[in-house]
Amino acid sequence: MVRDRHTLEALGIAAQPDFRHEFAVVLLMGPHKETGWSQIVESIRANTDRVRIVAFERAPLDGGEPAPKEYRTYTIWIVPNAVYRSGAHVDVVSPSGDAVASTTLR
Repeated sequence: MVRDRHTLEALGIAAQPDFRHEFAVVLLMGPHKETGWSQIVESIRANTDRVRIVAFERAPLDGGEPAPKEYRTYTIWIVPNAVYRSGAHVDVVSPSGDAVASTTLR
């Protein structure tokens, strides 16, 4: 969860949420040394207590090229503050159900 521009910039993400009214949810995966990796979000299910995201990374079809520096893939969601629920759980799992990331909103 990102609630300020400085944190978002530190991640190397150039999005422009209006943090007075919105927050950002960023799913980082990687790091990778070859170009061409992509992040796939298979599904998102949510209720008032929990968000479950099924996501994975796909390797480059051509094997990729050496990247100038390691990088991470990301997906960013810009979410209105009105839906923020303190205590809600956010879980990211692979399609096979393995845990990728988890957090609880404070």
